[in-house]
Amino acid sequence: MAKSALLRVRKVVGTGVEKITDLNVQLDDGSVVLEDLGSAAVGYFYLDGVAVDTKVLTINGRSYQTLMTATTLTGDVRVSMQADATADAVCTLLAAGINADASASVDAIVMPGNSDTTAGIMLVAKAVGATNFTLVTDQTNGTVSAAAMTGARPIEHRESLIGQYTWTAADAATCALTGANSVPIAGIPCTGTPMLVGVFVKLTGGGWVVPVATVLFTLAQVNSNFYVLYVDDAAATLTAADVISYHVIA
Repeated sequence: MAKSALLRVRKVVGTGVEKITDLNVQLDDGSVVLEDLGSAAVGYFYLDGVAVDTKVLTINGRSYQTLMTATTLTGDVRVSMQADATADAVCTLLAAGINADASASVDAIVMPGNSDTTAGIMLVAKAVGATNFTLVTDQTNGTVSAAAMTGARPIEHRESLIGQYTWTAADAATCALTGANSVPIAGIPCTGTPMLVGVFVKLTGGGWVVPVATVLFTLAQVNSNFYVLYVDDAAATLTAADVISYHVIA
């Protein structure tokens, strides 16, 4: 019989502000169906030296232009600066301009550890989603993290699979054979791409330990709806009765 549980997630979204989300978690046959809250795209702009007049930083097609007082705006948002402004000062002004822009796709945070000559701003999308916004700059001394931000993921429902496998003498013998033989320890039903987020081994003579580098765990696709988790132990680190615990997000 399926069981359900209420999972409350707290996320800090601003100074003194928390977002509370209640998730109805379904438990069935040792698996947990949960709502993945996704993630927001991130990127950065870095300035190594003075900013140049009329140059722009463009985020998702919206341009922020550093300008001297008398220069005419040709971009979308004016970031006024003085001719002798330091990199730190310009990045502080640029972040303020982005955050004050009602049409901005991102929030900007001045990077800690800025100096007069080198500074930067971190960019975080205002919402989770599947879009990694484009980043372009023509600042002479400026650079962006990449042509697009990274890390954007939409909200989706995923399955958390947790299980155990007890290593046998036959498994040890199989891995010891010539040819780097592998032992399957779990079948993962999945139409997407699963992620192996945790593996632990309980050695017969002691407590829980993270597997050493010689024990390799791999997820391999069998068909369009199935993956298999398998183990390579060419160094014979595992012995019979060792218990392997695994955690897969599918």
